[in-house]
Amino acid sequence: MEVWCSPTPEEIEKDLEEILRELGYLTSEDPPFFSFPVARALLIIVALVLSLLLIYFVTTWISRPSGKIILPRKKKEDILVKKKDYYGLYKRAVTLGSKKEYAEAVRILYMALLVFLDSRDVISYHPSLTNYEYRQKVRPHTFSDLFERITHIFDTVFYGGTPATGNDFSQCVEAFTHIQEALS
Repeated sequence: MEVWCSPTPEEIEKDLEEILRELGYLTSEDPPFFSFPVARALLIIVALVLSLLLIYFVTTWISRPSGKIILPRKKKEDILVKKKDYYGLYKRAVTLGSKKEYAEAVRILYMALLVFLDSRDVISYHPSLTNYEYRQKVRPHTFSDLFERITHIFDTVFYGGTPATGNDFSQCVEAFTHIQEALS
């Protein structure tokens, strides 16, 4: 009784060469493709990348409670910005502030302020504009100091890495209210 063993890589390579020669894709002068070190390295890299992608998708699928892959949804604030609903953003910020999620509350309140100023034609809100550009547009107005205060708190929290406090959020709410009164 003969025991079958799987072929070695060299045997597989020879078989592939023979098949390619019979099909007319290789002549006796052509070196086999897989004998090139670069080709072997590329084949290994492609196999590794495909394996890692497969592992990532399988673990992502398994880690979902329902087993379904969930696509990211638009954030509520994106919808409110599109509708130019600064009051809805303001309410959302206050709700987050009451939950002591001050950093997110400051971010959404700042967004509410930008949308409010856009609705009053003080600025033209666009996500690609910088805070410096908004400051320049607000500078001629009487409430520019209040805008500077909110922008400074926002910048410190989001770009400076300083944790937001309840006092930071309270200052932003107070400044927002004064700016709103100034434009009403």
